Amino acid sequence: MYAMQLYPASVSIDASESDRLAVVQAARLLESSANEPLMNLARLASALFRTPIALVSLLDAHWQWLKASVGVSVTDLPRAGTFCDLTVQKASTVVIEDAHADPALAANAMVQGDPHIRFYAGAPLVTGSGFVIGTFCIAGPQARSFSATEVEQLVLLARMAMTEIDLQLGIGRRNDVTNLPNRSQLSVDLADLCQIEPDATRSLVLLEIMHPTEVQRAVRAVGIAPLERTLRDVAALLQSIAPAGARTYHVSETRFALLVDGAIDGHLPTAESLVRRMREPFESNGVVIELQACAGAVNFRLSDRQAGDALRCASAALYEAELAEQLIVWHRHALDAEYRRTFSLLRDLPIHLADGRLRLVYQPKLDLGRRRYRSVEALLRWDHPELGPISPAVFIPLIEGTSLIHSVTQWVLATGFAQQAQWRREGFDIAVAVNISARNLDSPDFLQRFQQAFQSVGLTADQIHIECTETAMMTEKKAVETLRVLHSLGVHIALDDFGVGYSNLGALQDLPATLMKIDRSLVGPIASDATSLRLFRSIVTMAKSLGYRVLAEGVETEQVLALAAAAGCDGAQGYFMSRPLEADMVAPFLRTART
Repeated sequence: MYAMQLYPASVSIDASESDRLAVVQAARLLESSANEPLMNLARLASALFRTPIALVSLLDAHWQWLKASVGVSVTDLPRAGTFCDLTVQKASTVVIEDAHADPALAANAMVQGDPHIRFYAGAPLVTGSGFVIGTFCIAGPQARSFSATEVEQLVLLARMAMTEIDLQLGIGRRNDVTNLPNRSQLSVDLADLCQIEPDATRSLVLLEIMHPTEVQRAVRAVGIAPLERTLRDVAALLQSIAPAGARTYHVSETRFALLVDGAIDGHLPTAESLVRRMREPFESNGVVIELQACAGAVNFRLSDRQAGDALRCASAALYEAELAEQLIVWHRHALDAEYRRTFSLLRDLPIHLADGRLRLVYQPKLDLGRRRYRSVEALLRWDHPELGPISPAVFIPLIEGTSLIHSVTQWVLATGFAQQAQWRREGFDIAVAVNISARNLDSPDFLQRFQQAFQSVGLTADQIHIECTETAMMTEKKAVETLRVLHSLGVHIALDDFGVGYSNLGALQDLPATLMKIDRSLVGPIASDATSLRLFRSIVTMAKSLGYRVLAEGVETEQVLALAAAAGCDGAQGYFMSRPLEADMVAPFLRTART
C-alpha cells in the first residue's frame, strides 16, 4: 500500500486561490443548511465503499464546511491540516491508502486523534468554470487498497454532487451569454412554486441544441464569440416559439429548459413540433445553421421531492432520446430502475469476477465442408446472486465504456486459452474463439498481454481464433492496426455479426480478417422469406469473391442449415447444432459428434 497517490482532474482547473475564494463566497453556499440530495450521495458513498465516513465539503480560506456528512457530527472544521485541504490544494483526486506509511501524514491530528483516520480518498468538486470549491471524500480508521475503478466511481459521485450543488444553489442566477435564467434560478423557481401552488402540475422540457463535441469543433473553427452569438440567436428563437406562459432557462452550455404550466404529454405533437421547429435551418452570423436538437421531458407535481428531481428526470429522458435518435422522450419511472441497476452491475462485476461468479460457455461451430466441429465460441455468462443471470447484451456494453473491459477480457483470454490447451491435451484439436472489443484493441499493452495469455499455456498464434464486430473493425483505425499485427503473427480473425453495423463494403477487402460471420438477423428468415434468401446468397457470394470464408450464425433449423450450405457457407453456428455448452460438456459433445 502507498501513503498518497494523486489522480489529476480531467478538466481544466483555475489554480488562483483568491479567485477560488471569490467563487466560493459569491455562491452564498457556506451558511446554507444540509442538503438532502447531497446527504443521499454521502450515504451512497459510505455504503458503496464501506467506509464509516463520507463527506461533501466546501472550503473557504479558513474553514471546511460540511454540506453533507456520514460518520461526523460537526458541521465545520478548521481547514488547516485536513486531508480535504490537500485535495483542494492539489486540485486532484487524493488517495491515502495508509496514512501511517508517511511520517508527515501519520503526525496529522486527525490520524493521531479522533476520528483516527488511516484511509482517505477525496475528489475535488469542480465548477463549470474550473474552480475547486470543495471535496467529496470518504475515510476510515483502517488502511485499505483503492482501485482505479473505485477512483472513477468516487470522481463520478463528486461530479454528481457538483451537479446537485449547481442545481440547488448555483453560482449566479443568469447565464452570462444569453442572460436567460440559469439552472440555479430554475431550482429556486421550482422551490418557490412548491410553496405557492403545492401539488399543481408542471412539465419540464429539456432541449439539447448541440452536442458538446460539436461545440468544441465550433470553438476551434470560429472562436468563442461567434458561438456565443449563435447561442443568443437560439435563445431568442426558443423564446419566440415556446408555448404561452412557458418560462425559458439556459441550464448548461448547450441545453435549454422550458417550464410549462400543466401536463403536456397528452399533447405530444405540440412538444414534437417544438423540437422540429428548433431543427429547421436558421441564419446566425451570416451562416445558415441546422441544429440537431432533441429533448427529454417530465411531468411532475409541485412537491419538494418531485420538483427537486424534475431536471434529473428530464436529463435521463434526454439521454434516452439521444441514444434512440428520437425528437423527444418522456421520462418514465422504469428509467430510474434501469440506471440504479446499471450502477449496481458496474459496482458488483469486479467483485464477482474475483469471486468466480463469471464463467465461460462454449458454442460449437460446424465446419460444413468436413462435417466436423473445429472450433467453439467462448461466451461470457454472469450469474448474479441477487439479480439472477445477467445477459451479456446488458453488461458487456456497460463495461465497454469503463476500464473494466480490460480486466474482463484478460480473464476471458486466460480462461478460454487454458481450456483450449486442456482439450488439446485430451486429444481434441479444437480452437476457442474469443471476442475482442475495439476498446481492448486500442489499449497500448494489449498485444503483449494477448500473446502472454496464449503462450503461457503452450499455444501458438496459429492456434488462436478471435472475433471482432464489423463496427470495431471499420470505425477504429487503431483497432485495425492491432488486428493487422495479430494477423501477421498467424492469429485467425473473424468479422463478427456482419450485417448489423456499418457494412462498409468498400472496406471489406482491406480488413485483416479471413472469416465472415453473417449475423443471425440475416440468417433466420432465409427459410421463410425469398427476399431474405436472395440477400443472404448475395452476401455469401460477395464475401467469397473477396476471399472470406463464411459462417452463418443463428442456425436453428435443418432447413436453414441446408440453405446455408447450398449458398456456399463454410460453417454454421446455432441452436440446431448445439446450444452453448458448459466446459465439461464440450468433450462428450465432440465424442458423440465423431460417431
